[in-house]
Amino acid sequence: LHAKNFAAEATATATVRFVVNPDWTTSVTVSTDLNWTSGPRVEIIGGVWVDIRSQVDGPAREALTAMAQNLQNAVPADLVSREVLKAWKVHRVPVSVAPAVYARLTPQNIGFSGLDIHDDAMHIGVMIEADTEVSTVDDAARSIGPLPPLARLAPAPGELSLRLPLRADYDVVKNALKAAFAGKTFQAETKAGKVTAKIEDVFIFPSNDRIVFGLKFDASLPGLIFDTAGTVFVSGKPVTENDGTLIRLTDVKFARQLDNDIWSLLSAVFEGDVKALIETKARVDLAPQIAKVVEDAKAAVADPSKTAGVKVTIRDTKAAIGDIALEEKSLAVMVKLDLGIDTQLQSLPLKAASAQ
Repeated sequence: LHAKNFAAEATATATVRFVVNPDWTTSVTVSTDLNWTSGPRVEIIGGVWVDIRSQVDGPAREALTAMAQNLQNAVPADLVSREVLKAWKVHRVPVSVAPAVYARLTPQNIGFSGLDIHDDAMHIGVMIEADTEVSTVDDAARSIGPLPPLARLAPAPGELSLRLPLRADYDVVKNALKAAFAGKTFQAETKAGKVTAKIEDVFIFPSNDRIVFGLKFDASLPGLIFDTAGTVFVSGKPVTENDGTLIRLTDVKFARQLDNDIWSLLSAVFEGDVKALIETKARVDLAPQIAKVVEDAKAAVADPSKTAGVKVTIRDTKAAIGDIALEEKSLAVMVKLDLGIDTQLQSLPLKAASAQ
């Protein structure tokens, strides 16, 4: 057949079926077909063609079968499971909030959303449902057991909810009040005459679910030759506003250690301008601290070195103050942080294909 004209037209097809089994092993089946639409034939002498299908068809089909076998060999049985196992563990993400705090994710369920076939790649969607908690204990090495049987989970956008602690020292509120009271004289007209008072110092402490301010004052009262000095206690219950980033006081009440005659004169001052100033100034704006917590958490979650190589993309965030606890020296709040996330494992490695 040397230097002879050869002609043939054929359609060769390979149908590949990729399956993830219940035990997370992968299997590939390939079916091939060869359909000659013309020939094959060879020109023996000018214008004389001879059909050679019987000589060509077998070797061509054997080549397709070898190609199918090479493809099957290139996909190892643990192709998916070894990558999924990288995510099937306790994830500990350090968050830069003092003291050292870790956001811990413990997988509870895992499922397979099926294959997403593209022109240049085959995407495998895996969804993990996990419990999230915040702890000061660094126990990421804790084992959670083998992969559970493969289950089908409906695909849904990824979400991550964290609760992170944040503290605000009472001195922030105390200093704000002291600055507001500094140099001010409060006056009120009463039936007995004019009352004047100055706040000389402020101290603060918690009491159950309320914050208590001690206001040390000097006052000039009608009918008394000398000024009166003493302490008035005022308390309020902290609540949040401004979409959960500002703490202010509500239900402001006075509890004094003064006799009724003196308080009846002073109450006109304290129940008026002093109370209004406390309600205005006794507040803590945690928006900057919350913004930093959000940025730190986003950076930690999106850092592949802290997520075992899992690529995490943050879509959106929402943060607000949750529970408020009154500690001895500070307000402790729990920041509720909700992240919309997309996660992606590295590309699945294949075996080297045969050179055939």
